[in-house]
Amino acid sequence: MSQLKRFEKLHGLANGEAEMAGSPLAGQRLEIEQKETELQRLMGYLQDYRQESTDADGALDTARWTNRQTFIGRLEAVIAEQRRDLEQATAAYHQEVERWRESYRRAQVLENVVDQLTHSENNSRDRREQREVDDLCVEGRNGPDRPHR
Repeated sequence: MSQLKRFEKLHGLANGEAEMAGSPLAGQRLEIEQKETELQRLMGYLQDYRQESTDADGALDTARWTNRQTFIGRLEAVIAEQRRDLEQATAAYHQEVERWRESYRRAQVLENVVDQLTHSENNSRDRREQREVDDLCVEGRNGPDRPHR
């Protein structure tokens, strides 16, 4: 197997690895967007609930006020958990992006090597063919019985 063929095979494998590394990125990005949307929804709900609580403070008895404060505390805990989930999903996404970039870089390097080897082999073939043509021309001028110079 020629050096070019070996590098072409390596390049094909590296391309496949880069494609596999990139395939989960779209799904992860969608998951992040969904988590961001959910976080915004929860924060909006908390803001609305706090506003409603502030507007109704004078009209609430102690039990209702305590229940509202407990609910707000729970909602804040859910928001904190959602933020942690979002941060983890974002960190995982960035790791996958880096993995894909590294795979892509390797594939690009191998593609460059394959291109250089192809160019080198083509040049060698062209020189060899030109030498053969030149040799045939020299033989034709000298005739079949005449010696080469």
